[in-house]
This record gives sequence, C-alpha cells and structure tokens, in this order.
Amino acid sequence: MKIGRVQIDSQVILTWLQLEGGHIWDVDFNRELQVMSFFIEHPEMPEKPDNEHAQTILLSFTTYQDNVGNKVAIRNPISEG
Repeated sequence: MKIGRVQIDSQVILTWLQLEGGHIWDVDFNRELQVMSFFIEHPEMPEKPDNEHAQTILLSFTTYQDNVGNKVAIRNPISEG
C-alpha cells in the first residue's frame, strides 16, 4: 500500500469553499461514507443556539466555463432549513 499524510492549511480549504475569513474549529472523517465534515465559524453560517449541535450545511456550487475555457465555480448562498 502506498499511503501518506497530507496536510493542507485551513485557509486554503476555506478559500476552496469560498468561505474566506472563516475559522475551522474541527474536522471529522466518516470512513464508511468517505465524507469529511468541517466545523466552520463564518458570518454566513446559521446561528447555533447554546447546548445544540451545529446544523449540517450542504454547500452547492454553480459551475460554468468562461470565454477562455477555464472552469469557474461560484458558491450558491447558504440557506437555512
């Protein structure tokens, strides 16, 4: 097996998610689902009442190809619910 540990600066991840200026508090990984969950503080996130779990947010992106052939992704607004 070829395996290694990859470390990525949290600000790079926040930039990829288009949540610049946020703060990643924790990261979980579900091996079965192969899903990473980031606990992020950011002004666009919903308010978390005391003694409640953080709401799960599913980010969505609109992608298109610009006039020179670059793939562009724009994060859609975060909606509560």
